[in-house]
Amino acid sequence: MSLPFLVGATVATTLGGAAVQASAQKASANFNQQVAERNAKVQEQQADQNRLQSELAIADFKDQFRRFQSRIEAQQYKSGVEVGTGTALEILIENAEEADKEIANRRFNAAANKRALEDSAVMSRLQGQLGQMQGRQARIGTFFGAGRSLLSTGLAAQPYVT
Repeated sequence: MSLPFLVGATVATTLGGAAVQASAQKASANFNQQVAERNAKVQEQQADQNRLQSELAIADFKDQFRRFQSRIEAQQYKSGVEVGTGTALEILIENAEEADKEIANRRFNAAANKRALEDSAVMSRLQGQLGQMQGRQARIGTFFGAGRSLLSTGLAAQPYVT
């Protein structure tokens, strides 16, 4: 085999391998970004779903609380206590205040959970963008590596070329 043929084959193989590798790196980065975007959307949907579930749970709690207050009032009537005055009224007010605190606590927790899921979605998107940047840098590195290999081959072949 002649030296020009070997050099040409080396160049073709190096460039072809670099192109294939760069293409695979791009495909991998694109896939990873798509996965990150999908994960972000799932987290956003989960945040919305959790908020709705929390509001439904609060509505159920309010219904249970109303029934509870009604039972207390009925017991007060039954026992001959004047409902709506004195200690009887204080008990109902205290119960209502506790119920309001419970509802506020549930809403706070739901909002904190929603924020955490939204932050997680942002992080997923940033991971996807970072993956794209890393893939781009890997492709550039691949082409520089191919260039370095070609230069090394050229320098090694230089004594044999007239």
